[in-house]
Amino acid sequence: PLSGQERRCYQLFCRLCGNTIDDDGYLLVCPRHSEPALLTTRYAHQQLTIDSSLPGFFRYHQWLPLGNDITGLRTVGRPITYHCQLLGPVFGLPNLWLSFNGYWPEKQAILETATFKELEAYAVLARIARYPTREEPVLVVSSAGNTAAAFAHVCSHLHIPCLIIMPESGLHC
Repeated sequence: PLSGQERRCYQLFCRLCGNTIDDDGYLLVCPRHSEPALLTTRYAHQQLTIDSSLPGFFRYHQWLPLGNDITGLRTVGRPITYHCQLLGPVFGLPNLWLSFNGYWPEKQAILETATFKELEAYAVLARIARYPTREEPVLVVSSAGNTAAAFAHVCSHLHIPCLIIMPESGLHC
C-alpha cells in the first residue's frame, strides 16, 4: 500500500464483495477473489474543485485516478468543446455543442497524434508513474492504431520506456 505523500486521493471499491483497496497504480482486479468484478473509485473529496493552474484534463485531477506527482506529465494537448452555430440550425438544434478530439490549432485543440487516445496515454502514465516501490518497468502496449501512436508519442516525449506490440500489417502506420 502507498503511504504518506504517495497516498492517492481515492481508493478502489470492489462492487462484488465491498472490499476497499488502496490503488498501487497497477491493480485491475480485487485481490479477494478471481471472479470478474467492477472496481470503482471512492474519492476523499465529494465536491469537484477544478484546478485552473493545470492544463487539459489534469484540471480535474481531484477526481481522476492519478498519482499525486503529475508534474512531469502535464500536457498541453486538449480537445475543445464549442457551440456549433453553423451546423446546429441545419439539424434544428440551435444549442448544439460539439467536442473535437484532434489537431486543430486555430481552435486551440492540440492533440498532436490527432486522437483522444493521447489523453488515455497521459492518464495511464499518471496512474502508474513514480512509485518508489516499483523498479523502472517498461510499459508494454498492444495496438495497431491510435493507441500505439498515442503511447509512442507520449512515452517518447516524457522519456518513458515503452514497447509497442503490433501486427506486421500495422507497421506502415
